[in-house]
Amino acid sequence: MTQFKNMMLVKGTVSHEGMSRATFKMIPLTLDCPYLEVIYHPIYRGLGMVLKSKKSDYQMIPAVDKEGNPIPKKKKTPAGEYPFAQERRMIESWHENVILVKEEMDEFIKMFAVNADNFDKEQFMKEPEPTSETPMTPVKADIPVVDMKATVTADTKEEAKV
Repeated sequence: MTQFKNMMLVKGTVSHEGMSRATFKMIPLTLDCPYLEVIYHPIYRGLGMVLKSKKSDYQMIPAVDKEGNPIPKKKKTPAGEYPFAQERRMIESWHENVILVKEEMDEFIKMFAVNADNFDKEQFMKEPEPTSETPMTPVKADIPVVDMKATVTADTKEEAKV
């Protein structure tokens, strides 16, 4: 049986599109903890958990030659597309779970973190400040709204009978 209160909240960083952001993590304190790591992602606003158990599934990975170098695609690739050939392989990876509801995140943290009462996680979970890339007000379209209700006339009634 797994004990609760076997992780500790610590400050950390997470990388997103080349930028580091401040966040919090939970690290295991005992060997019987079922998680390797728990991390809050401030962009996606989710609590990601990496479990100690492993799973096997198929994934696309780069095809390599005898020296271990990736094999380029034979056809010319458009800009932004992955330039190397890929192959489907069975890969062993860690199980992962994500909690997206704030109340469920709080409950999970209370169950597993020994320092849940005196760690200020709310500073990492607050709404981001609006920027030019992420405006807080919806973008208004220049297209006028058109009423799409169908109207039935004598001409359309005759066409419908045919």
